[in-house]
Amino acid sequence: IRFGHPPHPREWERLGESWGRIVKFAGKADAVVVGHYHYDHHDPDHELERIYKGKTVFVKHPSENINQSQKRRAAHFIPKLEEIADKVEFADGSERRFGKTKLRFSSAVFHGTNPRLGYVVETMVDDGYRFIHTNDVEGPAVKEQADFILENKPNLVFVDGPLSYIMLRYGMENMKRANENLVKILRACPLDALVVDHHLLRDIGWKKRIEEVFTCAEKEKKKVLTAAEYAGGETDQLEANRSRLWKEFPDEKKKTSRRLEELVLGKEE
Repeated sequence: IRFGHPPHPREWERLGESWGRIVKFAGKADAVVVGHYHYDHHDPDHELERIYKGKTVFVKHPSENINQSQKRRAAHFIPKLEEIADKVEFADGSERRFGKTKLRFSSAVFHGTNPRLGYVVETMVDDGYRFIHTNDVEGPAVKEQADFILENKPNLVFVDGPLSYIMLRYGMENMKRANENLVKILRACPLDALVVDHHLLRDIGWKKRIEEVFTCAEKEKKKVLTAAEYAGGETDQLEANRSRLWKEFPDEKKKTSRRLEELVLGKEE
């Protein structure tokens, strides 16, 4: 439930399309990273062989720096993974090489601004061009989260962005720190693009929330993009527009069928 509504059928359809692409490209990978155990970041029950079979899988440590909810989810997922993966390794604070490509993982950092939701691992892929995925840092508003990016000087960052659609929980002080850290990253790193998405894009007014980041990017002659824009498409905030979608397309409710859920859960091609 978001903004008082369940997902609209158009969200389910888009999720099914996106999940199909994720499975396809994960199947081509040598290694897969599961940076934490929330179910909007991995599915512990579907398409496991197509995604993980025969691969090296790096996971957030299942018993250290972890809350009870994620610990239970890890205990459900990892035994399945060990049956099909070539190797399962703990990512936290480690570094590995695949030929000329280096993987470097942050130590466990907060999922957000405190340990309530547990911890995540940020990931850098370095083959001469450095890419960092922040996972769910909700900002970054915390020094340790930002430091991993600043220390590694990436060329491209995918950051999940501040939790601005729940400001009562996130708070103005954290919003201020997140903006400050994103500005530092723009100034200090040789970025081709700073890609912001996930939490921040659940907010219709997300651009206003990080206005100073756009101002800095313009001065630095660097790009701030959504993931859709980076991929050459247009930003389509389905979740943020959920209330409008249900109002404008109420008759599509009949489409929230078992077939759509099965498509998303991988029971159908």
